[in-house]
Amino acid sequence: KNKSGGGGTANGGNGGGTGKQKWKVYVEAKSGKEYYSDGATSVWEKPADFIDDNDDDDDVSVAGNVASDGNDADCAAQKPLEYATKEEAIEAFKSLLRDKGVVSSTKWPECVKFCSNDVRWQACSTKSERRQIFAEYQNKCMNEEREQKRIQTKKARDDYNKLLSETSGIDLHSRFSDHRTKLSADDRFSAVEKEHLREEYFYDYIDDLQKREERQRRVAQQNMYNGFIEFLKEKNITSSSTWRSFYDSLDIEDRSDSRLTTMTSEHERQRTFADFVADMRREEDGKRRELKRTENADKENFRDFLSRRSKDGLLSTTSTWEIVKDEIMVDQSYTQIAKHGERFTRDVFDDFMKDLVYTYRHDKAFIVHLLSTNKIDLVPSACSTYDDFVQLLLSTAGKTFESECKKVLQRESIASAKIFFEEILVTDGSASLLETTLSKDTEKDDNDSSDDGEISEDGEVCSEDGEIQEEGELPSIHTVLKKRRLLK
Repeated sequence: KNKSGGGGTANGGNGGGTGKQKWKVYVEAKSGKEYYSDGATSVWEKPADFIDDNDDDDDVSVAGNVASDGNDADCAAQKPLEYATKEEAIEAFKSLLRDKGVVSSTKWPECVKFCSNDVRWQACSTKSERRQIFAEYQNKCMNEEREQKRIQTKKARDDYNKLLSETSGIDLHSRFSDHRTKLSADDRFSAVEKEHLREEYFYDYIDDLQKREERQRRVAQQNMYNGFIEFLKEKNITSSSTWRSFYDSLDIEDRSDSRLTTMTSEHERQRTFADFVADMRREEDGKRRELKRTENADKENFRDFLSRRSKDGLLSTTSTWEIVKDEIMVDQSYTQIAKHGERFTRDVFDDFMKDLVYTYRHDKAFIVHLLSTNKIDLVPSACSTYDDFVQLLLSTAGKTFESECKKVLQRESIASAKIFFEEILVTDGSASLLETTLSKDTEKDDNDSSDDGEISEDGEVCSEDGEIQEEGELPSIHTVLKKRRLLK
């Protein structure tokens, strides 16, 4: 046909000059493009008065094989089949495509030409539905063809690799050109169609050979190493052992052991031995660190237990290990710390008692100085109960020493204020006795931390902070607080 471009017209292939008919859509067989014709005029663009009767593809023909073909009359005479479900109708249309040999490369115009005269073509009522199913069918065909191609390619390569493994003389230094003539005599060589793939597969096989040998070498080296380590573990080696002392200790039988002789390099044996000893040292260091962490944890738990007993009045500043040992042995914290030895447990107890006595002496110094500076008589009649004594301390401390006073009263390690109150009751509140006790405590502190070569004038006492005090004068409240800060 001679068609016009764009919206131009051309003489149709129906013989031209016939009467004007209803517009129909046709497909040109050569290009696959659709065009419209009314029997007298043919155009590429859809005419304005074109009526689409349900977009039925029965009106679509291939140029050169249009309605004048006798098969169309037969197809029109056939009664469309009825299907129970939509899925059954779609499957019937797909079976039509399979029967007609439609593949992934088949064009739609060709499909129309081959299949439109079959009654199953009417299973789908519209062109768009047929095109959609056709596309899905082609995608499935494409995937199946691709998978089949992959399987064939894999089989051809596997057979080719088997051929290479059966061919003698191929090693890590072989070249493809040296063995091509020998390989080409086998059908498995020809199964790989492209020459560059044959060469590529050949060198891939050489790479696999190299990797396989490398793996075997590493396995053999690891087995040799494991055997030597097993040999070392059987000997009496410590973290301080040296290679010379170890080797000199071996007898003739040990020196001829295969696990030792297999490692032929003397340098490798010494290096492996050094690594073995270093691992032993690291393991021992790890055990020591773990033991230290355990000791510290058990020590803290035991000290917490002693603090609770001291707070409850079950442990005093005069308590000794022999007195309280039987009482504290029933606690879980003692069971844990006893695993580290009785000496360790006793040292922890003694350190706690030293801290307890030191804390009490300084708390006591603070309380005595607080009351003495306010000229409060320390007699039982002044405070009949411990609660009255606490209120007296808080009121005497005022805002200046309120926080320090509360710390003494609320201290968890020892109830210093309560112990001191009980001492007042025992001593009948003698102020001179309390001052004498405080003086003794202060004198002991001075003896424990006295500075060599420091000289004081007669009648003067040198305090911890270097202040000169008259003999018999109580230390200042700042000195007491300084002691308590050092304690904290």
